[in-house]
Amino acid sequence: MRDHQVLFFCEVKTVARDEWLKQQLNAVPPGTLAGGARKDPIFNHISNKIHEAVQQFDAVNSDLKYPNVLIFVNHDDQCNFLDLVAINTGYFLAESGRKYPIYLQFSEGQIREEKYRIHLYIWIDEFNKTRYFFKYSYSAAFE
Repeated sequence: MRDHQVLFFCEVKTVARDEWLKQQLNAVPPGTLAGGARKDPIFNHISNKIHEAVQQFDAVNSDLKYPNVLIFVNHDDQCNFLDLVAINTGYFLAESGRKYPIYLQFSEGQIREEKYRIHLYIWIDEFNKTRYFFKYSYSAAFE
């Protein structure tokens, strides 16, 4: 707020370290194999956080009178800002500069409409303290 006027709504979500393998190892005797193959949970986790945030924004700003800002505070060293970009765009961005459409099930599926209800994403990494800003959508309503 500034001068008693709302400027935007903000929600903060935490990306916690995935403890699945640690739990698997703790459940078996020492020297026993544990774990196994599974899908990477990071993309579902971030998508779920976006879904939760949009529900909260819609409770107070359903008409999008003000911008919605979602801040991610990341504590998982296996997750990074490019995972957020991939979920929003649907593309894996290779070091060569090529884009591969391998995350469309998120961008065009799980968060297809919801991603447009968030106007600014901010990513804060625990590990290097770098903050990334990713503006996904803009509405003429904010002019």
